[in-house]
Amino acid sequence: MAGIYIHIPFCKTKCPYCDFFSVTETAYKQKLIRSIQQELQLQQNYLKDQKIETIYFGGGTPTFVSFQHIEAMINQIYKSYSVVEAPEITIECNPDDLSKSYLKELMQIADFRINLGVQSFNEKELKFLQRRHSVDKSVIALTDIFDLGFDNVGLDIIYGLPGSNLADLEINLKTAFQFPIHHLSAYHLTIEQQTPFYQQMVNGDFKEISEEMSRQQFFLLIEMAKNYGFEHYEISNFARDAAYSKHNTSYWKGIPYLGVGPSAHSFDGSFRQWNVSNLRKYVQEIEQGKLPFKEEKLSLRDRFNEYLMVSLRTKWGIELNEMNAYFKSFMDAEFTRKIDYYLNSGLMNQSNNRIYLSEEGKFLSDSIILELFVSGP
Repeated sequence: MAGIYIHIPFCKTKCPYCDFFSVTETAYKQKLIRSIQQELQLQQNYLKDQKIETIYFGGGTPTFVSFQHIEAMINQIYKSYSVVEAPEITIECNPDDLSKSYLKELMQIADFRINLGVQSFNEKELKFLQRRHSVDKSVIALTDIFDLGFDNVGLDIIYGLPGSNLADLEINLKTAFQFPIHHLSAYHLTIEQQTPFYQQMVNGDFKEISEEMSRQQFFLLIEMAKNYGFEHYEISNFARDAAYSKHNTSYWKGIPYLGVGPSAHSFDGSFRQWNVSNLRKYVQEIEQGKLPFKEEKLSLRDRFNEYLMVSLRTKWGIELNEMNAYFKSFMDAEFTRKIDYYLNSGLMNQSNNRIYLSEEGKFLSDSIILELFVSGP
C-alpha cells in the first residue's frame, strides 16, 4: 500500500508562524492544476505496482481551488494508479473558505476526510496568529460540516502561544470536544526561522512560553483528550474510536508515498526526493515534460535515524525484532545502555518486543530521539 500527497500552495495571506511553501499570487492557478495532473502521469511508475490507499490534499489552502479542480486531480489519480476500493481521501480546509455549497460539491466527488484548521477558539489568539477567520466562522463551518453528514472530521489547534495559560487551553479544548470530531491534531507553537514570528521574537516583540507552562499545557491536553475518549496515538495527534489519520500514520511507519506539486516530498523506501519550492519554475519544468526535483539516497545510518525519529513519535514505538533485522549493526552496547536508562527513568516503556515513549518521555521526545541518533558516516 502507498499514499499520494498533493500540495496546493495558494493562500490568501501568509500566516506568520508558517514555514511551509505557500504563495499569495493566484495567476498560475489553472496552470498549477494542469501541471499537477501532468506530474501524476509522469510519476505513475514511482510507486511501482503498489495500490494507493490514501490521498491527501494539503497546502497552503487546498479549498482555495474549485471543487472541479479537486475532482480533476482525483480523476487523474484513478487514471494513472491502482487505487483501493475505499481510499482515505483527506482535504485540509480553512473555516473562512468553506461554504455549504462547496461542501455539498465535495460530497459529490468523494467520501472526504475533513481536516479543519481552526487553530484556536479564542479571538485574541486568532488575532495573534493573524488568522483570517473568527471563532464564529469556525463554529458555522463545523456546524455545516456535521449537518451535511461528514462523519470523518478532524481539527487542528495550536497551543503554547505566548501569554497563554491553562484556562485558555481548557476553553479551546472544551469547545473543540463539543463537536462530534474523531480526530484532533494539537501542535505546540514552534518559532521557525525564516518566518515573521522569528524576526518579531528576535526584535523582542514577544517571548516564547516558558518550558514549565509548555509542560503543563501538554499534560492538560493529554488529560482532557483522554477524558473525552481520545487516544494519544502520536505526539501531536489524538483519535477517537481508532480513527487515526491513515495517511500520516503511513509516514510514521515508513510506507512509501508520492508527493506532487511544488515543494512536495516523496519517499520510495530507499530514496527521498523533493520538488522545487518555486511555483513558476515548477510549472515551467512540468510543461516541458521534466520532473523538477532533487533526491538523495538514504544510507543505512539515515534510515536507522529516521526509523527512530518517526517510530518513537507514535504509540507503537520501535519494534526490536524489526530493528535487529535491518539495523543490527547500530544496536550496540552504547545504544542498549541508553535505552535501559530511559526505561529505568520512566521516560520509556516496554511491552513484549516494542519500546515506546511514556507520556513524560513524549514531552522530552526531541532530546531523547536526538540522543539515540547515530552520527558519523
